[in-house]
Amino acid sequence: MSTPTHAARTHSSISPSKLKSLEISPAYQPDPDDPEHPITAEGTLCHEALDSGNDDRLETDEQRDWVRMCREYTAEVLPGAGVAVLREVKLDVLDGIWGYADQIKLRPAKAALIDYKFGWNPQEDTETNPAAQAYVFGMFNEYRGVDEISVHYLYPRIGQVSAAKYTRA
Repeated sequence: MSTPTHAARTHSSISPSKLKSLEISPAYQPDPDDPEHPITAEGTLCHEALDSGNDDRLETDEQRDWVRMCREYTAEVLPGAGVAVLREVKLDVLDGIWGYADQIKLRPAKAALIDYKFGWNPQEDTETNPAAQAYVFGMFNEYRGVDEISVHYLYPRIGQVSAAKYTRA
């Protein structure tokens, strides 16, 4: 079964990425008629280059630099032989709550979750980020042999990374 492109994926009505907004206001509802923001479209373009390994659709040197930064960083996360690399993985968190992880790396007992953020504003640190925590919960449920998960949110547009480790214990 092939994974849909980043732009074509369906979304859960309650996804991990919406948890922070729901924490602030339980009545939060995104506007389905809102047009796609240009920065969001640019981020989708970069995500798809990362997923496919093909940079032909990237339009600017900046976009190519952002994608290169993501590739270089992720190459250093759980390096070595025997690491499974999964892209655009649908992760179930709880009944009705699911989302897509940009990249998961797996080796016995350890895993990494990597999420690319192409906006200007960093989210809450991965150590306390509700979306990161939800994905970690889903990963611990899905990958029973994993005891440690590192979470990496990459912000190539602003040259930042937020990372934290979670243990099953």
